[in-house]
Amino acid sequence: MPDRARLWAELRSTEADWLTGARRRVVEAIGAEASARGVDLVAEWLSDQDPVRADPLVQDLIGAGADALGLSWQAVPSGAGHDAAHLAHLGPMGMIFVPSVGGRSHCPEELTEIDDVVQGIQVLAATLVAMDERPAAAR
Repeated sequence: MPDRARLWAELRSTEADWLTGARRRVVEAIGAEASARGVDLVAEWLSDQDPVRADPLVQDLIGAGADALGLSWQAVPSGAGHDAAHLAHLGPMGMIFVPSVGGRSHCPEELTEIDDVVQGIQVLAATLVAMDERPAAAR
């Protein structure tokens, strides 16, 4: 019988208040179950970063770049702690996500097909060109 178990969970949201409440509710629910079974619980969050929203203009330019390339896309809200979130105070931020095989992301089995990587790079290039072509006052 094991004397220790570890549970890893990742919670994301674009809403800081919801995320704080969700973290609390998860710990309360697991804590209640643990207590009912006579098990001690130690909960710690490895990251407690508030979500950072992407700039709407950057999102629009990314979408326009994908459209111009004839690629299907959808806006995906992300409350993840990407590097972009840490750099957002330096300027407008947006992210381009490319598909992972089987939807597996942030794990050892993650794999993205080279064609999807190339398309992501093409969208990035189109977005950067569009941003550069905007008048300086609109940047």
